[in-house]
Amino acid sequence: MYATLADLTDYTGKPAPADAQTRLDRAAETIDDALLCAVYDTDAEGNPTAPEIIRALRRATCAQAADWIASGAGADGTPPEHRSVRIGSVQLDRAAPTERARSGRDELAPHAAAILRRAGLLPGTIATG
Repeated sequence: MYATLADLTDYTGKPAPADAQTRLDRAAETIDDALLCAVYDTDAEGNPTAPEIIRALRRATCAQAADWIASGAGADGTPPEHRSVRIGSVQLDRAAPTERARSGRDELAPHAAAILRRAGLLPGTIATG
């Protein structure tokens, strides 16, 4: 886990939604998936040790969760199921999700990717020679 509820609130400047912990947990998994080939120092439990890497992972996790919140994605990053709902005489419309939101939870949010790139964690390729 890279970020706390307090980190998310600090990052967005807004109170965390009720499902924020689930969003942060899933966002951390998405960040981990993006970093499969990244090389950085870790402790015995596999957690990063360099303060700048810890900060980058915290901010990227918050950026990922905030992106899902803003796009209307579910707590696990899945896109919304419907665009319009009618119950009797009441109709609720939701803005169309972005192409990125439609692609599902495995897609890294642009700002999260930028944070990881600036920290030297992406593209995560290993070169020899």
